[in-house]
Parts: sequence; C-alpha cells; structure tokens
Amino acid sequence: VTLPFPVQFDHINSSFIELSVYISTANVDTHLRPLTSLFLDALFTLPVQTKDGLIPYEDIVKKLSEDTVDYHASLGTSVGFREIATIGLKVEAAKYVNAIQWIKDVLWNTKFTPERLKITASKILNDIPQTKRDGRGMANSTMRALQFERQKSTNASSNVLYQAKYLPELLQRLEKDPQSVLDDCEKFRHALINSPAFTVHVVGDILKLPNPRSAFKIFNEAKKANEAAKLSSYPWARDVLNSKGKNPGQIGMVVSLPSIESSFSLHSAAGPESYTSADIAPLLVLNEVLETMEGIFWKLIRGQGLAYSCTLRADVEAHLIYFSVYRSPNAYKAFLQARNVIYQLKDKQLDIEDSAIDGAKSGVIFSIVNREDTISHAAIQSFTNQILKKVKATYNRDLLKQVQETTKADLHRVLNKYLVALFEPKQSNVVVVSSPGKVNEIAEGFKSLGFDMNTASLDDVIE
Repeated sequence: VTLPFPVQFDHINSSFIELSVYISTANVDTHLRPLTSLFLDALFTLPVQTKDGLIPYEDIVKKLSEDTVDYHASLGTSVGFREIATIGLKVEAAKYVNAIQWIKDVLWNTKFTPERLKITASKILNDIPQTKRDGRGMANSTMRALQFERQKSTNASSNVLYQAKYLPELLQRLEKDPQSVLDDCEKFRHALINSPAFTVHVVGDILKLPNPRSAFKIFNEAKKANEAAKLSSYPWARDVLNSKGKNPGQIGMVVSLPSIESSFSLHSAAGPESYTSADIAPLLVLNEVLETMEGIFWKLIRGQGLAYSCTLRADVEAHLIYFSVYRSPNAYKAFLQARNVIYQLKDKQLDIEDSAIDGAKSGVIFSIVNREDTISHAAIQSFTNQILKKVKATYNRDLLKQVQETTKADLHRVLNKYLVALFEPKQSNVVVVSSPGKVNEIAEGFKSLGFDMNTASLDDVIE
C-alpha cells in the first residue's frame, strides 16, 4: 500500500493502540501562527462534516468517549519540540480503524463555527490570569518572548503573554466579521494537512491487527498518495530563535509581578549543539552533582535561605543551557552565590568528591532508565530519538555508557565551557520575575555585576 505520509509502527504487547500524529508548523503563515492554541484546543469539540451530513459537536464528544480511552491535541512533545503540533488517540485494539478515521475527521472534516471558536477562545482567555500568577511560568514565558522570533515561531506566537493581547482582538473579530476568522482557521488547517513534515506513530500489538498499513488508505484521496511519502526534517527551537536568543548576553529584564511574594530567575547561555555531543553526559552528571539533595547548591544556596532550589539544564534543541532560581527572597543574591560556587569550582578552590560523582552518575542513570519505564514509553523514546532528535534508536543506551565513563576532568571541561558563561554579563541572558518591592534592588544587583538591566510590568514585556 502506498501511504501519503510516513507511518512508523512499534510493536509492543498491549491491549491498547496509541496513534500519534506529529505535524511541523514551519509552513504556517506568520499571521496565522497565533491561531495554534485555539485551533488545537477546539479540534475535538467541533461538528464533523460526513457524506451523510453534519454531525453536531455534542455527538462527536459522546462518540469520542465511546471510541477512545484518551485523546489530545497540543503543541510540542514531552521533550520539547514546540514547533510541532501533536495529536494523539489511545484506543482499544479493536477500535484501531476508528482511531484512524478520527484522525482524518478532526484534521480534515471538522467544521469551524463562530460559536465553538468563541467558547474555546473565552476558555483559554479565562485561564490566563491564573497562569500569570505563576512566577516560574512567567519567567519562562518572558524569556521565550524575548529570545524567540515570533514571526517564525509557533511556540512564541502561542506564548500566554502574546495570547493575552491576541485573543480579545480575535473575539471582537468573531463578533464583527466571523467569516474572516473561519477563513483563517481553514487556511491554518490547510497548512497543517499539507505540512512538509507529517508523520504518524503507531504503538501497540501491531502483529494482531488485520491491516495495520492498509487501514491508512482512507487518506489517499485527502493527501495525494502518488507523492511518495518522504519525511522532511522537523524544526528545532534553534531555527526560530532571534539574534538575542542565538547570541546570549543581550537580554536583561526584571519583571514586576504583584501576585507573588518572592522572585524567580532564568538565565541562558550557549549550550551543546547536538544530542551526540561528548559534552551531554558530563553536563548531566555535573548538574546532578550540583543540584542533588544535600549537594553543593543545596548546602550553599538552599541551606543559607537564598532560594528554595536552583536547577541547570541543557536545551540541545535550542543550543542553549539554562540556570534557574526557584522561589528566592532575592534572586540576585541566589545568583551571586551560585556564581561564587561555579568560580570556586573553576579555580579548584572547591573540590568535587569522587563519592559525589558516583552518586550523581547513579542519579542520572536512574532518570534515563526511568524515561523508558514502560514498553510504551520506550517506543515513544525510540521515535523521538530517531525522527525528532535525529539520533540512533539506541541513543539512551549509548548515553548510559557515556555517563558511566565520565571523569572529574570531563566535569571541569564542561563547567569551563558552558556553566561559567551563565554568570558572565556579555554571554548570558537574564530574566527575573519578582514581587514589586524587590524589583529595583534586584536590577541594581545585576547591574553591579555588569549586566545591562531593564524593568517592566508583565503586560509591557510584549509590545
């Protein structure tokens, strides 16, 4: 059977089948990108046009609950890749064909109506005030708004700070000129179903299914099957960063947030550029050494009441590394102490004990193995590794070996190569979200280290 898009089958022993569709949004026009949240949230709540007529949305919701165990439509995956729309259905094996029909129905045959779009848009809008009260979430949203190019990034266009301004205007358009919104939704749909990277992943007891592949031929008239199914690559976060995101050292902002009593910060600097980099394993081990319970950050930052916690993570997809301060009376003071720790490690005034390295390796190994704690998760990891991260299916296994082989010299190498830059003004982006009373004090603190800082309210982050 010639299929109009690539389908990857992963056979596992299970009485359920999970179908996931991964769709690149790279080809969506700039002015349509902000529709993504609305489109995906509405997808399973719309009437469906069939050859026998229009099925009202109430019947669709009822039928979905009969046919499926679970369904969702969202932006991104569990490991990032937020320029990709993902649609997932979990069904009992006997309903496999129904699940495929559902994918076709929600993506091709749904009918947009002003009423359903108004309800979905209002629901998203009503959730925004609650989201905006979360200090850590707002530090992430602010950094995303300042580092990504909204014209190119679906993730940045779906950012809550932008949606808070976009959705009220959209609701007005739905009142005054609903057809223009419906037309935009159709154009958005057209971009998705004609996306250059459109892949379906099927996980389940494939060998017991009567026609696992040919069941997809219902798409042939929808997507021309004579165009041989080939896979273009999926976009990475790196592709949609702006110049400040690609060259950290140009963003410094303290945002005032009245609903919190403490402060949260996020810092980014250049990180590893590939998942196969020899720096990944040592970075994981070093992060674990620093962050672990009773570890260096715990004793010197949390133990001194400077912050509830500090974390480090490499975001390979964006070629960045992040350091964050969580719940601090003054994020500048926590940052300053972390900076002292990193500099002391760099100058070898502070030693990393061998027992701490061994303990950290065990922690990292546990978390890597834990990603594949079920056969279904292992199958999803294998897909993510090969199709999205562009590495071998055995990537996690190879990483375990590299973690085991990491030496103290490797830790010092990656500390000097990446972590030091997080604390250098010309190489690091800084966003702090703080209670209003501490904004100026925090900004002055970072300025004293040479960071160029601005202050703003949350509503002023996006012009």
